[in-house]
Amino acid sequence: IGMDRVLAALKSRAVEHKDTITIGRSHAIHAEPTTFGVKLARFYAEFARGRERLIAARKEIAVCAISGAIGTFANIDPSVESYVAKKMGLAVEPVSSQIIPRDRHAAFFATLGVIASSIENIAVEIRHLQRTEVLEAEEFFSKGQKGSSAMPHKRNPVLTENLTGLARLVRMAVMPAMENVGYFSILAVVITGWVFSMINGIGAYMEEPFVNNRNVVPMNALCRKLERDLLQNALGEKNIPPHIKPIEGALY
Repeated sequence: IGMDRVLAALKSRAVEHKDTITIGRSHAIHAEPTTFGVKLARFYAEFARGRERLIAARKEIAVCAISGAIGTFANIDPSVESYVAKKMGLAVEPVSSQIIPRDRHAAFFATLGVIASSIENIAVEIRHLQRTEVLEAEEFFSKGQKGSSAMPHKRNPVLTENLTGLARLVRMAVMPAMENVGYFSILAVVITGWVFSMINGIGAYMEEPFVNNRNVVPMNALCRKLERDLLQNALGEKNIPPHIKPIEGALY
């Protein structure tokens, strides 16, 4: 459900800004013009792939094993396993030991790691666009909000900074999950609970900039930046209009 909401929001904002011209970059340097809508459409496509991966990973991990102490059905009929699996909406693990094979968990964690990386991809882009010297988009900054306890004039990208940190925490669990495939102790339950908590936190942060329409795209500043770049670098003009200055710390 969370992925669907993010996808719907990205699609809506991509359509909204399909004609919002901005500068494209390669190696973080001005390249050719693009639109803000295209940027968001790229993220939409990335998350659509992530959704398909998550569906496949969810299907792979949704299995049931009630096959006895070491998986031989020595003291239980296979029909019990099938009955319970059906009632719980799970598939039957075709061959198990005393546990469900942990490669299933590893694949699931790997998928969560990729999705977390996609979330960080958006977060890093927003953080770049909110830099003072770039300022092409920014998170919503409410009246009276302080960006820094020591420097209250700052408009820090707190939301996307938190997303970046949470994404790294999720990726931290991927390698332990893979090492757990052949390990003797049972780490999967603890790791799974921890990662789900991180993913839940990420979901709460992730939807806000897009679903609630709280990110700001300063149209006038974007157009002026393009105008300056074209006049100065493409046409060699010397009479260049000045940058649009922030009003109360925000560009419009």
